[in-house]
Amino acid sequence: MGGNAFKAMGYESERMDADTFAQVQHDIQHFLSTLKIEYLDIPFIHDKSSFGDLDILVIEQQFNVFERIQQHLTALPHGQNIIQKNLIFQNGPCLSILYQERYQVDFIRSHTEYKYYHQKYLSYNDLGNLIGRCVKEAQYKHGYNGLFYTYYDGTRIKQDILISQDYHEVLRLLQLDIPQFEAGFHTVNEMFAYVASSPYFKPSVFYFENLNHANRLRDAKRKNYHLFLDYVAQLNVDESQTPPLPTYQQRYAFIENDIQKLQQRSIQHQQLKAKFNGQHIQQLTQLEGKALGDFIKKFKFHYTDEDLTHKTQVEIDHLVLQYFHKTQ
Repeated sequence: MGGNAFKAMGYESERMDADTFAQVQHDIQHFLSTLKIEYLDIPFIHDKSSFGDLDILVIEQQFNVFERIQQHLTALPHGQNIIQKNLIFQNGPCLSILYQERYQVDFIRSHTEYKYYHQKYLSYNDLGNLIGRCVKEAQYKHGYNGLFYTYYDGTRIKQDILISQDYHEVLRLLQLDIPQFEAGFHTVNEMFAYVASSPYFKPSVFYFENLNHANRLRDAKRKNYHLFLDYVAQLNVDESQTPPLPTYQQRYAFIENDIQKLQQRSIQHQQLKAKFNGQHIQQLTQLEGKALGDFIKKFKFHYTDEDLTHKTQVEIDHLVLQYFHKTQ
């Protein structure tokens, strides 16, 4: 959260120098170990000397990790003050506390099956986000929980198909150096150069005008995203010479069965839409406007798409009229 979680509550968290950060990290690690909560540290740029917060991944187990953390905050130095002053803030999968009433600590919830992917995705500042931009154009999705292929039929059906939860796979896809990633980066510019070293790198995919509204708003607030744009503006990349990423057919043929199932669902959806749609229901019932919408909503509460998919037009019309006369 960049150290800003408590601003709205009237508290300004302090930045930490490297020594303070190391001490806070040690305290939090000891706290989690005492509670038998599995955690993973998140690697950062080696030369970083000032920290707005401490991010640490906590792994969900048979118990709720956030509940356990909050129940035992008194075990931390000045932990009673965190409770009394309610210096706790949860935003979805992130639980923040103001440790010692000075330093923001973000506990980020993760799960066993993708914890290492999650850890590497959050490593080295904005690297995970930048890598995600590089693969998105080819309908790949690089998120905190894995590498996916996004199937979209252009109408209604959109689904992410898991390719791998091995983080090295997205690096192999982009032909990025894996040992270099594991060794880390001394500076932000070194990390930027790493992203640009992919033979598939295209600066234009990062331009604000090419982002959707949500990503544009989010990335506009990120200092390092602006620095990255400044960095790529100095590069001389001829995108007409940039090869396209391998397609899923070329690299991940094992997801073909999943694709075919989704394509079949798409065909069935289009067929059902031709037999069951607002215009046709209006002609059958003579309902209009809100009354028509309410009727369709109630009808579909009783009859799902699965119920109707394999029925003929005559059978669907019979059900519609039967339900219409029953409810009028």
